[in-house]
Amino acid sequence: MNCIHCGKKFTCGCQKAKGADGFTVCKKCVQVYNVGLTQQKVARRSAEAAQKFKRSIRHNETLNKNDRATRATR
Repeated sequence: MNCIHCGKKFTCGCQKAKGADGFTVCKKCVQVYNVGLTQQKVARRSAEAAQKFKRSIRHNETLNKNDRATRATR
C-alpha cells in the first residue's frame, strides 16, 4: 500500500495515518494533505456561492423585464 499524497510505500503500519476524507496517507503527509482538502472545500464553496449570486442577478433581471413589460401593456 502507498501514501496517496506522496506515493511512498508503507513498510510498517506505524507509518499510516487517516486523512480527513478517510484515505490512508503517511504520517509525514497527513497535515499537508488535510490542509489541501480544506482549501479545496473552501474553493468549491466560493465557486458555488459565485454561481448562486450570478443566478440571482439573472433572475432579478428577468423579473424586472417582466415587470416593465406588464407596465407597458397597461
